[in-house]
Amino acid sequence: MRYLPLVLLLGLLAGCRSPIAGIAGPTATATLAPGKCSMEDREKVSALVTDQGKVWEDAINLASSTPRIQLASQIAELQRIRRAVETQVWPTCAAKVKAILLDMMNETITGFTEFLAQRPADKHFTRAGTLAESLLPETKALIP
Repeated sequence: MRYLPLVLLLGLLAGCRSPIAGIAGPTATATLAPGKCSMEDREKVSALVTDQGKVWEDAINLASSTPRIQLASQIAELQRIRRAVETQVWPTCAAKVKAILLDMMNETITGFTEFLAQRPADKHFTRAGTLAESLLPETKALIP
């Protein structure tokens, strides 16, 4: 499964929505290391990635099973989802995660567009997969 890392990321972030029993969360006076997200910001990132990730995964599954001649409408839907993510306000601490997510989406869309035009698309899908794999460690790095 090409987007397995994205699915794993969604699971990780879903777990960030509530504190783990017995482990104290950050307090209002705690200082975070640079590039780390507060609990509130992690919850926001979790909601953003989880919500859009589910929509993206559904659209990818549909586009992947669509005949080439009918692919234009599926590409338009992928572009709509990407634009929605692009216009969302993300916490500053998650700017790199958002950038990687958008790059992955762009490579995927380019791959489908190249496939539709009957040009080689493998390099775009490979790059998208690599970017998807990098999302999990980048997101884990946000946790203080």
